[in-house]
Amino acid sequence: KGNDSSDESDFSDEDEDSNDESNWEEDMLEEVCPSDCDAELYEGVIRLREKRLDQEEKLAEFHRELDALKRTHDRQLLRDKQSDTELKIVCKEIQKFQREKQHRLNDIFVTIPLTVRQK
Repeated sequence: KGNDSSDESDFSDEDEDSNDESNWEEDMLEEVCPSDCDAELYEGVIRLREKRLDQEEKLAEFHRELDALKRTHDRQLLRDKQSDTELKIVCKEIQKFQREKQHRLNDIFVTIPLTVRQK
C-alpha cells in the first residue's frame, strides 16, 4: 500500500509539470498576435488587459484595507462599550460613597452655643 501512494504522487507531479507547461504555452500564445488580427487592435487589447489586472490588484488592496479597518472599528467599538460599562460602575461607586459619607455626616452630633437672642 505504501508503494501505491508514492506512485500516485509521481503521477501528480507529472500532472503539475504538464499543467505548468500548458500554462506557459497559453501565455506564449497570448503574446503572439493572431495572423487574422490587426496588430494595433491586438496591442490595444493587451493594454486593456494589463489595465484591468492593475485595477483588480488595486481593488483587492482596497478590500484588504477595508477589512483591516473593519476589524479595527470592531475592536474600538468593543473598547468603547467596555469603557462605558466601567464608567457606569465607577459612577455608581461614587454615588454609593457620597451617600455613605452623607449618612455619616448626619450622624455626627454637634453642639452649637447659642445666646438668648438667637433662640
